[in-house]
Amino acid sequence: MYKEHIINSKNEQLTSGFRPPNRPTHVGCDYIASDNSQNTARGVDIIALADGTVSKVAYDSARGNYVDIAHNSNITTRYQHLRDGVKVKVGDIVKKGQAIAVMGNTGDCSSSNPNVLPEYRGTHLHLEIHVNGVPTDPEPYLTGAKMISTMNTVPPSATVSSFKVGDKVKVKQGAKDYNGVGLASFVYTNTYDVQQVNDDRVVIGIGGKVTAAVNAKDLQKV
Repeated sequence: MYKEHIINSKNEQLTSGFRPPNRPTHVGCDYIASDNSQNTARGVDIIALADGTVSKVAYDSARGNYVDIAHNSNITTRYQHLRDGVKVKVGDIVKKGQAIAVMGNTGDCSSSNPNVLPEYRGTHLHLEIHVNGVPTDPEPYLTGAKMISTMNTVPPSATVSSFKVGDKVKVKQGAKDYNGVGLASFVYTNTYDVQQVNDDRVVIGIGGKVTAAVNAKDLQKV
């Protein structure tokens, strides 16, 4: 039994660990419900491992639908292969144990994907924990051997009080998103509206649509 939980039924079963010898590029852990309830029509809710702010909701062909939650200035959790209809959006403040999505099989774990071994296909949660941008084994955080601090500290260079919703801003050349991922080149040429401010994390966009979440220090008013 785990001390901390990532599914609402609290009966997580590990099916593939962090960087095992046969999967050295597997930088997370895979989980199902021990009673296989993830395969029912209702499915199993994925819940936030700790308090935090949703920093990304996206889809790609490998991760499927996925959600990133920033918990403090250096720890982010990532929940992958979620069913369509994610329950949160970028900028949402979530509490530990709050349902954020339903376990799914989107992305490269689709049951029809010939490029993935059968034992790694099907409905499951792939959980990653990034510390200072580097993937680390999630298991100690579920067993309670390690803890996620949710106390947000704002770097002295990030004067977040200078930004408020509705401000017009530009992204400084070469800046990355809040999780350290590179931005498309066009991002540096546009002017954006500030849509949400959470400590040093600022969500920007155009016309009500979110473009990115970035660090306050990487923005300048226009």
